[in-house]
Parts: sequence; C-alpha cells; structure tokens
Amino acid sequence: MANLKDTFKNIFHREKAEEDEDDIFFNSSEEAEEESDWELDDSEEGQLAVDVYHTPSEVIIRAPIAGVHPNEIDVTIKDDVVVIKGNRFSRDDFGIVDHLYKECHWGRFSRTIILPITVRSQKADALFRNGILTIRAPKSEDDQSPLVIAVEDDY
Repeated sequence: MANLKDTFKNIFHREKAEEDEDDIFFNSSEEAEEESDWELDDSEEGQLAVDVYHTPSEVIIRAPIAGVHPNEIDVTIKDDVVVIKGNRFSRDDFGIVDHLYKECHWGRFSRTIILPITVRSQKADALFRNGILTIRAPKSEDDQSPLVIAVEDDY
C-alpha cells in the first residue's frame, strides 16, 4: 500500500513540475510583464556594473558598456569620487511591438564610486575598447590616513 501511495505522490509531483515548466515557457506577454516588475522603464536611469582594482600606484576601474559610443560617456573624478554617466540608445530595427525577454537596459545609466583612496584626477585617463571602459587614476601621494579626533565632554 505504501508503494502505491508513493507512486501516486511521484506522479502528482512530476505533473506539477511539468505544469510549472509550461507556465515559464508559455505564459502570455501580459503575465510576463506583471512578473517582471523589477525591470527598469526606459525613462529610468540604470546602474552600471563595475570592477575596481588597485595596484601600489594606481586605481583601475573597468565597466562593460556595450552599444555605446565613447562620445556618449562622461567620466568625472574628484578626490575619491568617480562618476560615470552615459546613454545607450535603443534601435528598433525589427519593428518590434512586443518583447519575449527584455533584460538589457536602454537609456541613461550612471554609477558613482566612492574610492577608499584619494586619486590624482588631473592624471587620470579613460580608454574605451571593445565595449569595455577602463579608467586608470594614479593614487595621490599625499593620501592621508583618517584622522581620529577625541570627542570632549562638554557637560
């Protein structure tokens, strides 16, 4: 009797898993739109992913930014703050009315990075090659360690 019960339980779970798969692959675009509330509207600003490295002498920032011309990217560096802004324009070459998947952000994007090290912004440079933005900024020689100040009691 236990084997028959286990058999029916396995069949039920298998059918439920197949229904879940069907829901994933065959749901309507309206249902998919409801399920993807996390997507950014093209009018919203997207955030850029970055990798930040440092060597004994410089800080290096890499950001993949496909589909953007270098003229569409602004990089600002001041002390320990790096700001990268840009705009990736969407081209509708296919006359698309409805998307099956929409994972790429088109429109404005930006990223503000606060570095743990002060850099010499006047000596920094940026290179855009094969869709990768690389920013190199030498570390400031007069980088000071944080100053710890004693708090006095004024009671």
